[in-house]
Amino acid sequence: MIRDFDELVLPALVEWGGTKGLGKINFVALKNCAASKGDELLGKQVPLVVGVHYSPGKYRGNGANNHYVTIVKGSAGDVWVVDSWGSDDEGGVKRIRSTAAASFNIPFILNLNVNGPNGYTVIPGTNRFFGYYEQDGSPMKLAVAL
Repeated sequence: MIRDFDELVLPALVEWGGTKGLGKINFVALKNCAASKGDELLGKQVPLVVGVHYSPGKYRGNGANNHYVTIVKGSAGDVWVVDSWGSDDEGGVKRIRSTAAASFNIPFILNLNVNGPNGYTVIPGTNRFFGYYEQDGSPMKLAVAL
């Protein structure tokens, strides 16, 4: 499925967006990856798709990925978690201040849109997944400054 996306959808999006001559762009999926790799990419301001575990009920620990969010790190060091599920702006974007020193080595818990008001999301899930875009073999950084 990722190969189809890279060969069919990505070129159309790049052309539609008016950007040409970008070279070869691919989506890279790292399954069961070391947490340090996610930290390394995030530290270089590479936007990540991250597998997470969520539950609508009371916190009962971590589990396998059952949802995905986008995580980016701004130039000031703050980490932003974006959940595209639902339409609630407050539950859709969460900022983790740079002073919290977020790392994928230590799973952290947030309440996001997918959970409902009393649920939780553990980032990352137990079967770590990190995805990102690369251009000509190099990870693509965040296109706008945060």
